[in-house]
Amino acid sequence: MRTCSTATGWRWKNTAPSIGGQARNEGSEAHSMRTRRWAEMGAAALALLALLTGSYEFLYRPPLNRELAAALEKVLRAFPPDPGPVRRLIHRGADVRTRGKSGSSALLVAAAAGDLEFVRELLERGAEVNAPSGGWASSLGAAAAMGHLEVVKVLIAAGANVNARTKTAGPLGSAAWNGHTEVVRALLAAGADVNAGHAKVGPPHNRSPSGPPRKLKGAHCSRR
Repeated sequence: MRTCSTATGWRWKNTAPSIGGQARNEGSEAHSMRTRRWAEMGAAALALLALLTGSYEFLYRPPLNRELAAALEKVLRAFPPDPGPVRRLIHRGADVRTRGKSGSSALLVAAAAGDLEFVRELLERGAEVNAPSGGWASSLGAAAAMGHLEVVKVLIAAGANVNARTKTAGPLGSAAWNGHTEVVRALLAAGADVNAGHAKVGPPHNRSPSGPPRKLKGAHCSRR
């Protein structure tokens, strides 16, 4: 819109629309629409690719969660695992339910390390107590295999399934094979099925415990 003055002092307004400005606006809107359309198509293609490759969750994790997922796999390469790097990422805001590529979790690392304080913190933050973790049926299986009695008790109190198992073993079999009598007693008291098939199981990632299996003393399991 333009206002002009005449010699007689009259003022008039040019209300005619600017053809060039209108064309520019229409071009900008068309460009924005095309950009949105391409973004939507790209997101759909990425989602389909992730679904087909089974990595949907990993692709859409925030960067901090991706960093945690990598840290979970790294700390479990050493045994016993060091929960320090995992704890630091959790305190920076990473999701406690983040899983590594092998299915490992922060709760698994804390349970395998016997870090009772960290286990409690993770449970308070919403960690899934019965989520399968790596090669274990659950974090309870890792704690049982390593003989961390207090961690086992906390996980059971939080609702851990004492009979959760993989195709080969459960918490009771893991504790019995590694000679952890008190853990066996705690699991039996919590309702672990003594008649379930149990295989010899060591620490995570197929690391076998050192030395031959120890004979349990004071733990009597009989078939009925």
